[in-house]
Amino acid sequence: MSPYTIPVLHPVLAHFPVALGVVSVVFASIWLVRNRIYWLTITMWLQGMAFIGGVLALRTGDAMKDQSDGIAIVDELVQLHESTAERALWIMGISFAWLIFAKWMIARDTFHSEARLWIRIVTFILVLLSSLLIGLTGHIGGTMVWGVPV
Repeated sequence: MSPYTIPVLHPVLAHFPVALGVVSVVFASIWLVRNRIYWLTITMWLQGMAFIGGVLALRTGDAMKDQSDGIAIVDELVQLHESTAERALWIMGISFAWLIFAKWMIARDTFHSEARLWIRIVTFILVLLSSLLIGLTGHIGGTMVWGVPV
């Protein structure tokens, strides 16, 4: 048994939405170019897992916040970090719901090819925006841990 323990799960869980968000953008861009439901399905699953990871990271953030009380850079950035995380989570949830809707509608074959292009463009923008926001949240969190670069 290792003497090393992880006192708070937040740093571990926070990496999942960042990584899955970036990979979601890759697959959303593939779906944008190649109109195959396969790529939509992969994007939907990745975005769903990123959303769940984001919820877990947000839930465990309070414990990390309590442990870091009194550290100047944390006190300065914690509100920004938390509000950015909440916004990112909202956009991830919206994009996940949009992906479910898009898959359902496309599987029913109710859209013409022109409408499918707009669905793919909106999907890509939502997934990209959620990934950028979660990346910004991670950057702020990294700044709180490692400090401001000189």
